[in-house]
Amino acid sequence: VLMTDHIVNCDGTTAYTITLPSAVTAGAGREFILKRTSTVAGTITIAPVSSQTIDGTAGNNTTLLGTNYNKVHLVSNGTNWLTL
Repeated sequence: VLMTDHIVNCDGTTAYTITLPSAVTAGAGREFILKRTSTVAGTITIAPVSSQTIDGTAGNNTTLLGTNYNKVHLVSNGTNWLTL
């Protein structure tokens, strides 16, 4: 994910990892919407950088976009990422 992105379409035809930018660098209030755009079973992993978390959970997350056509809305609190 780039800092210039806002909505990121994620095709699951192959397995891959989406790495979020630093929540610190992004700044409090910066938002990304990630949308799974297929029914193919490829695993899409969302990874925060270094020791940052998504909703308090460290490490990679494979469940946020685990369902076909699911979406996740992420916002930085200036330190970590939260889902809305």
